[in-house]
Amino acid sequence: MTRADTTPEEWRRRAAAAPSGVVDGDLRSAWAGLVALDSPVAAEAARVCREVVWSQPDDVAGVVAGPSLTVAAHAGPQPFSVLGVAVGFLARRFETDGDDADLDAAVELHDLTVALGDAVWVGPESWRVGWGAALLYGVTGDEAFLATAERVADGMCETQAPDGWWGSAAATAEAAEVLAEIAEAVESRAGVE
Repeated sequence: MTRADTTPEEWRRRAAAAPSGVVDGDLRSAWAGLVALDSPVAAEAARVCREVVWSQPDDVAGVVAGPSLTVAAHAGPQPFSVLGVAVGFLARRFETDGDDADLDAAVELHDLTVALGDAVWVGPESWRVGWGAALLYGVTGDEAFLATAERVADGMCETQAPDGWWGSAAATAEAAEVLAEIAEAVESRAGVE
């Protein structure tokens, strides 16, 4: 048996140091907002996400998603899912609250994300980008969002193994959930038109 490098005490310290909930200046706050869309936490998470989107610096080749997280353009694999989750959260928040600022920020963040280059479309980090775009399409009917959702969903289908898996059990569970939610959002829009 090998000796652990850290101890349970260290594990607890690190767990306590992890940000939870809404963190000013960080798009990862969208996760907290998604948990309870009608809560004050969601309103605060939406405020944070809008501020991050509207305060993007002009001199960065990418999207500054948080104090220690920049999603770089044309740089290979990046944490694009952070951006996709924020787009989806803001779209859902718009559906819940009707605040045009949420919709405007979601659209802007979608456009910033798809402008990051070809790497946006490759691998599991793209899945939430397609999900967020599908939710935006469901809200707006804009074909640009449908195109993003379709591109990601098609890529997911192409990478699914013949046995139905996407690598690991965790990846397969997320992929199945994301594909189902993309389909639901796109089909719900068809019912509107």
